[in-house]
Amino acid sequence: MYPTMKALSYFALVVILSGGSLLMAACSLLDSESSDGSLTLLLTDAPFPYDLVEEANVTISRVEIVGEDSAPSPILEEVRSYNLLDLRDGVTTVLGEVDLPAGKYPQIRMIVDEAEIKLVDGTTFDLFVPSGAETGLKILLPNFEIVADQETELTLDFDVSRSFIPQGSIETAAGIQGFIFTPVVIPIGLQEEQAE
Repeated sequence: MYPTMKALSYFALVVILSGGSLLMAACSLLDSESSDGSLTLLLTDAPFPYDLVEEANVTISRVEIVGEDSAPSPILEEVRSYNLLDLRDGVTTVLGEVDLPAGKYPQIRMIVDEAEIKLVDGTTFDLFVPSGAETGLKILLPNFEIVADQETELTLDFDVSRSFIPQGSIETAAGIQGFIFTPVVIPIGLQEEQAE
């Protein structure tokens, strides 16, 4: 015997009401059991207190370039100190000059013996140099090549703001508790020069 239209309508109503009740119960359960917080993830660039720093000094005792098919060639073999703040805004200084066989040179090694920050109030921080005298800084030179009978110029950027990480408050000189030295040296314009 087939169900009547009235019976089908009643059955449909029961299904709809039951489903709605289950949905409301589930939502209520989720609301009552929810104890999660929210996360806001921020990204920023750490500022550097240039106005409070008088000198950012590094002492370099050796710089050499490593060839793919040759032994390392020295570029600098004497102890020199540089105030990196004197080399801002496009100012450069010559580290050394050397004649090299034509070929690819994928790396420069720089031995940094000492690093120091001097604040405007006279406070001086002598900094620990990681791997300074042992292996030195390894500066990668992707696709860098010396071409026969051609003069090549390469500029290294010793990035002060990334190399000297201030500790404490940088609002005043008295608030600065020290610096962590994590040297960052970047070859400038390398890809553009090699592409020409």
